[in-house]
Amino acid sequence: MRLQARRNGAVRRRNGCGPRTRERHFALGLEYGAKARYAAIIAAAVANMEPDALRLRMIVTGLSLDQLAAYAGVTVIATRPEGIEIDTPSTAP
Repeated sequence: MRLQARRNGAVRRRNGCGPRTRERHFALGLEYGAKARYAAIIAAAVANMEPDALRLRMIVTGLSLDQLAAYAGVTVIATRPEGIEIDTPSTAP
């Protein structure tokens, strides 16, 4: 490899891969490697966990307590002046 002198006296390789570039590549390689290992640790930690059971809590009007009880998974929480507060499973994936 041939070296080329610049006007300020600094020396670099002609292909543009000087010592500072190698240092940057080395540092970024270490950083990305550490991040990849950290991501693998997090993925392994949550691999055996089940997803959260999403539920919706809402106020319903226009239905009686008996009508709400006919729906599977609907739990009546309280009767409020605004309507009946229920808890039900989310249908979102």
